[in-house]
Amino acid sequence: MMPLCGAQTRTEDKHPCQRIAGKSGKCHLHGGHSTGPRTPEGRERQRQSVTTHGQYSKQSLMERRIFRQQMKLYKDELATLAF
Repeated sequence: MMPLCGAQTRTEDKHPCQRIAGKSGKCHLHGGHSTGPRTPEGRERQRQSVTTHGQYSKQSLMERRIFRQQMKLYKDELATLAF
């Protein structure tokens, strides 16, 4: 027999939850919110897992900033040339 959640429900009679319990001893509805990673290794693992493309990394932002500055300089230089 699978362990049941047993958390108090919000119904009028406040009967215990009958869903199958997970690792925390409660079902996914009553398990509570995650407190997030607590160890440096866990934080790094989460940081790596949410970085999918690097478009907003410090390096990418700096490269785009420099590119825009160079393009502005080239545009200003072209504007001063007489054709």
